Amino acid sequence: MRNKITNTIIIILLTFSVYLNYKLVKNELSYYSWKKSVNAAYSNLSINTSKLSEAIKILPLTKKSKFIYLSTWETFCKPCIKEIPLLDSILSEAKLPISCFFLSDMTNDTTIKKKLKINNFQFLYNQNKLISAIHNKFNIKTKTYPLNLLIDTNLNVYYFSSVGINNNEKNKIINTIKSINY
Repeated sequence: MRNKITNTIIIILLTFSVYLNYKLVKNELSYYSWKKSVNAAYSNLSINTSKLSEAIKILPLTKKSKFIYLSTWETFCKPCIKEIPLLDSILSEAKLPISCFFLSDMTNDTTIKKKLKINNFQFLYNQNKLISAIHNKFNIKTKTYPLNLLIDTNLNVYYFSSVGINNNEKNKIINTIKSINY
């Protein structure tokens, strides 16, 4: 019975999300009011309680990687799409042994990846467990896009942001990367 109720709630939320996305595309709804509505809807779902240390193990890290940069995104998130090339350019200049990933939990859409010439990030799709683990680690109750995280392989956090990358955040990332001694 509980599974039936949970599935019904998920279907209702997804239908609501599609409707809001339609309104957003038709310019009948601003991005921020849309995001607020979706976050409110998702906040009632219980988020998977995977531990970040377990979830990180699924990442295809190189043997040289000592650092991991994670960025969550979705196709409906304009700030997410806008920051993808910016993050790629910032991290192309990093002199760190770093593996970089754009994580999506709802989409398999490779169109964005094909349109943007991204060199330093891997796109990973259907990553709900990892994204939920990040939210749990930072006690974030609702799904947030974009979300950016720079950690080392021991899960020490060097940078965390749950807002879109603007010039101020760009400088924070650059200064953080420059300050890391490994």
